[in-house]
Amino acid sequence: MSEEFNELVQDVARKEDIKNAKLELQSSSNKGDGYLGMVKFGQIVGSNKTLDVVLKCSHRNPKAFGDFIHKIYVNEIHFYEGIEPSFHKFQDEHQVSQPYNNTAKFYGAIDEEHKETLVLENLKSKNYDMWDRKQLMNEAHLKCALKTFAKFHGTSYAMQKLRPDLYKEITEKMDHDVFYEVLDKMKYLEQMKTMIDNLTTALFDPVKDKTYVDIMDTFAANINKDINAAFDYHANDVILQGDCWCSNALYQYEDMSKRAEPKNMKMLDFQLTKLGSPVMDLSYFFYAAASKECFDRLDYFLKFYHDSLSDHLAEFNLKAADVLTFDQLMEHWKKVSKFGLIMTFAVRKVMLVESQDAPDFTEAPEDFVDNIKMSPELENLYYQQIKELLFHFINRKLI
Repeated sequence: MSEEFNELVQDVARKEDIKNAKLELQSSSNKGDGYLGMVKFGQIVGSNKTLDVVLKCSHRNPKAFGDFIHKIYVNEIHFYEGIEPSFHKFQDEHQVSQPYNNTAKFYGAIDEEHKETLVLENLKSKNYDMWDRKQLMNEAHLKCALKTFAKFHGTSYAMQKLRPDLYKEITEKMDHDVFYEVLDKMKYLEQMKTMIDNLTTALFDPVKDKTYVDIMDTFAANINKDINAAFDYHANDVILQGDCWCSNALYQYEDMSKRAEPKNMKMLDFQLTKLGSPVMDLSYFFYAAASKECFDRLDYFLKFYHDSLSDHLAEFNLKAADVLTFDQLMEHWKKVSKFGLIMTFAVRKVMLVESQDAPDFTEAPEDFVDNIKMSPELENLYYQQIKELLFHFINRKLI
């Protein structure tokens, strides 16, 4: 398969001054680590130096071919070729001392349909690794992620204020509908309605818990309206990462044997990047990853995010109050955070199962959630986590 990438590899080699380059593929990601493509690890080996790389490729399975698959790769390529370098240059111009620099280095891409491929830096050698998705995330990792999102979103806000012409140019080429197209391809909302009905039956007694059953029934009935409201809510917009669950991030550690506290985070996967409320990113990541103890401290974590946003905007001589006050953030949370809940119903299932038990998205995306098979023990754990999450939403009157 390495011959398929030869032209791209030679292009990367020219840019990186690698002599007599050839690609040596070493391994692939686990099943379940990527649902809209394949990830391959390897090296571009030359006579003068070697480059550790990751190749992110669209599925070569004909069943996966479709216009929307091409769209998501083109969308991600635009992020790496257009948005990210503009962010870096903009921050350099303003001499930002702690810039948003939280993605792997991008080396090149193929945007031809059915051959879509991105070549990125392999960060493993720099002590980056994924969080164990079967575990709920501790405070240090959540705060590292929130600080990263604050710099990412803050750079959007600063560019809107100081270079609106440039911001308009780089966002016009984004495919703002591709995320919704993925959900539509999966018939995700139909799957979620069934899932909510099943959760209501499993978690609540129809007589003793009638209040909760009524809330869940109303939530299920309004799920289309809620998801549309989140996608259509465009107050205080930023560029979003989009699909920000824990497997789309890498954490860096001083010592790989001691991983309680990371020193940095890199964001992965910008296929579903779009414009929207920062709460779409924040609620998705937070609710998919956090524990009940963290849910109970939601205001603390949102204040930490907002303080980090303020710190980043100060690097541009801007104030958070000029783009997004804390009260506005809390108002966003009331209107948009149901998006995070709706995504979490499925994502928490994916997080708990072993990689080899993950379903094949390309085979039957409309049955994806139903095809996530869990042992009775894992199913009980899933029910416990979702019940804690639902009580959080109910008690805060978010649903």
